[in-house]
Amino acid sequence: MELKRTNSLRLTISAITSRQCLEIDYPPGRRVVAPHILGRTRDDKMVLSAYQLSGASESDETEGWKTFYLDLIRMWRCVTKNFYRSQITIRAIRKLLASSRGFNQLGIGLVHRR
Repeated sequence: MELKRTNSLRLTISAITSRQCLEIDYPPGRRVVAPHILGRTRDDKMVLSAYQLSGASESDETEGWKTFYLDLIRMWRCVTKNFYRSQITIRAIRKLLASSRGFNQLGIGLVHRR
């Protein structure tokens, strides 16, 4: 199990540094994510902060910023698609503009007008 975790961490770090998307199997199913940050929770669990581009979701939010617990990821695979941080930012802003919440709910201080 430790070897699998070590290989998964190496793959994730490599994907972050090379800005390569990952396909992961995370409950309830497969997802394609743009990984950004690896970290630890207060209770010392490893987590990945990533922008989900497509795939399954328990919350029905198939695209957006998400946190994934590494011990729940059943499969990692690099996909040939690369990403750029500016693309992720633009997608996130477009999603916010399309939502009924706008920016105020996020506490950014901008007013979203339609």
